[in-house]
Amino acid sequence: MLNHTTTAQRKPIGVIDAISAGYRLLGGYWYIVLVPILVDVFFWLGPQVPFRDVFQVWVNALPPDARESVFRIMGISSASLEGVPNSPNVLTLLVEIPGAPASLAAALGGLPAPPGWTRPHYVPSSLVGLIGFMVGLMLLGTPLAGLYMSLAAKAVPAVRERTPSLARLWVWVSVNLLVLVLVGLFLLAGGTLLLGAGAALLAVLIPPAVPAILAFIAFVTAWISLMVMFFLYFTPASIAAHGVSVVRAVGESMVVVLRNMGSTLGLILVIMLINQGFALIWARLFAGFVGGAVSILGNAFLTSGLTVATVIFFHDRYLAWEEKRQHVYEQLAGK
Repeated sequence: MLNHTTTAQRKPIGVIDAISAGYRLLGGYWYIVLVPILVDVFFWLGPQVPFRDVFQVWVNALPPDARESVFRIMGISSASLEGVPNSPNVLTLLVEIPGAPASLAAALGGLPAPPGWTRPHYVPSSLVGLIGFMVGLMLLGTPLAGLYMSLAAKAVPAVRERTPSLARLWVWVSVNLLVLVLVGLFLLAGGTLLLGAGAALLAVLIPPAVPAILAFIAFVTAWISLMVMFFLYFTPASIAAHGVSVVRAVGESMVVVLRNMGSTLGLILVIMLINQGFALIWARLFAGFVGGAVSILGNAFLTSGLTVATVIFFHDRYLAWEEKRQHVYEQLAGK
């Protein structure tokens, strides 16, 4: 899909230039911001699934010993859940998948209801229902992420010329993101079962070590998750910008990250700092309908520009690598 220029080598785009280009392009494709706006309005005014209630369902299904260990690690009393936050809305799992819009509700853990506004609450009654509900949210979020990434890719001229219609691209991106999510859930479930079986065996052999074992499992899981998210960071952008399958997209993402680790880390850190810094501003501004609307609109514009910038950065860096590789092949062929 990519045109290669081997007669001259060029300097890949920098992080700041990519971000600047992302916001310039967003001006002509402003409707991208409608996706995060609609999502946050739903999280703000729609039904709520409080995290504290979900946590209660989960701990009630644990064996008594494991339940007490969890309470000790979290530093809360087994007779009370006062230390567990109530505000996070579990419905934000809809946007906790690769390529999904960066929701303000997800960044803040939830959005306060406007004065006088009553929002319905829902919590599954069983652990099986809870797991199915949470997995279902992530699966339902894939078409949303597919639409968002397709719109972002279509905003980049160098990408737009080589991609199919928006409808076809949306279907393609959504299907491949669904595969990515399903594989991720399968690996997560398998790893959890494996680690849980090992922890249970050690708990029988050395009961006093249960808290340390759980802490170690949490550390290992967090580290592996961090590495996976880093090396596969550009996978959604690859699927949308290059129209490739999820397997090829994973490879392209790893190529860009491995060959541009410093600049990739810089891009991720800048995006994180911007998002987190402005999240503090939105949180202070969020009061009533006017403040809430301004915060949601501002966050949608801010994060959409960064998403377009990510597509630009990835496409340009991958194209630069392809050009360099092609140039080397031509030199070898000339010899």
